[in-house]
Amino acid sequence: MDNKKLRTLLPLFITLILVVGCGSSKEFNTIDGFMPESDLPADELEQLREQVVDHSDLDEMPQVAGGMSSIFMGMRYPEDARRAGAGGRVVIDFIVDLDGNARDLIVSESAGYGMDEEVIRLVRSATFIPARRNGEAVVARQNLPITFNLP
Repeated sequence: MDNKKLRTLLPLFITLILVVGCGSSKEFNTIDGFMPESDLPADELEQLREQVVDHSDLDEMPQVAGGMSSIFMGMRYPEDARRAGAGGRVVIDFIVDLDGNARDLIVSESAGYGMDEEVIRLVRSATFIPARRNGEAVVARQNLPITFNLP
């Protein structure tokens, strides 16, 4: 890769690495806000939501297994966003269950152009280390902002 290409890709890479945890896509937008994206039946989702431990009661927040860079390794800039020259920030809220799975994904800040769907795909495919309280794994809600910048 030549230096010119490297210089144009470097700001994108740095922006993605520096992001830390904590136009809309029609599929997730509703009149009342953003719909949850869940693969759980409603009754199981409600039970999971009832198990969520408040952040103030946690000893350790949920962490991405392998670090934040592991999320960005598989990131694909959406073609719709690339064609439109669009960037933006997507904030996704989700529950990390006891097995380290992201559940009850909610796009709370949308960027559109396929970026919301890409963030959902990335978070769904990630494995998390559950939050801890008194040395035991607990269910906790997490939020993750991810910024897309074209070079």
